[in-house]
Amino acid sequence: MLPNFGEAAQNKLARAHVLVIGAGGLGSPVLEYLTAAGVGTISVIDDDVVTPSNLHRQIVHGMPDVGRAKVASAKDRLDHLSGGDVKILPIEGRINAANAVALVGSADLVIDGADNFPTRYLVADTCKNLQKPLVWGSVLTFYAQVSVFLNGDDTPTLRDLFPAAPPEGTVPSCGEAGVIGALVGQAGTVMAMEAIKVLTGVGKTLAGSVLMVDALNAEFTKIPLRRRQGGQVSPPLSVHTCGANDEFPEISVRDAKDRLGEFTPLDVRSASEYAEGHLPGAINVPVGDIDEDAARALGEKNLLVYCESGPRAVRAGRILVKYAKVTLLSGHYRAWRIEGKNNA
Repeated sequence: MLPNFGEAAQNKLARAHVLVIGAGGLGSPVLEYLTAAGVGTISVIDDDVVTPSNLHRQIVHGMPDVGRAKVASAKDRLDHLSGGDVKILPIEGRINAANAVALVGSADLVIDGADNFPTRYLVADTCKNLQKPLVWGSVLTFYAQVSVFLNGDDTPTLRDLFPAAPPEGTVPSCGEAGVIGALVGQAGTVMAMEAIKVLTGVGKTLAGSVLMVDALNAEFTKIPLRRRQGGQVSPPLSVHTCGANDEFPEISVRDAKDRLGEFTPLDVRSASEYAEGHLPGAINVPVGDIDEDAARALGEKNLLVYCESGPRAVRAGRILVKYAKVTLLSGHYRAWRIEGKNNA
């Protein structure tokens, strides 16, 4: 019934294979709407598990899924939605320099719902090198950005928008700075619509522009994006853990469990995250509360500092190290949680 769409476009969707990076906030609406639209095959890659704090924005999951791998939870929901007509390929892990070419190369289109800069650049560069279209989105607090990179010879890329990643720890994640769940849904549904347009050839996409969303003021602004003069795509980056650290010694989760009595565990996440689970005996001082006075109060302790994935612990460590011995938990609470799940 839709003008210029109809059966021909629907058949194009049925033959398409989309790779979705991340089954979190942006991935949730993308996965649900592409499944509902009848995209034939959807690969989804994520290495995280569902936690209660995810659920206000990661609507493909529910409370019964807490503790499960996100890709497994998402597959169950999407299979229920499609009745099995859409082939869902869950991949529990991270996209990295070793598997990026194979994963991107097998898809007709890639959607970036990642939560860290190294992954975003790896995906963008691989898509450019393989000339695969990429739908990209980013959200934080009350603001979002969405764009499409067609990755032809002369079309803009992510590196034209952001030539290099900001310094480690200077840009917080949604889990650190907060985000309104409905805004993530707005951005994710725009990304799903852009993917449908790219796959079917219907309508005009956001290629060559960036959609800026200001949810507080209900403003949608589209700004042009052009190639940088002499811009060249760099070789693919290796992916490291978000919040990678080269300033402080680290201890693995396994060793930390054996030697926990040697440390004072310090959880620098929010009080609500701490309440959902923490290391035995850990004290909670959110990173925003760690100033010189708080650091002095923790002075001369052998601190085992951790957050969810790294950036907050590094920021806290830079203040604490003046007064205490700082060791970081490798992989942070995410790794602790996964280790506990694997050994349950």
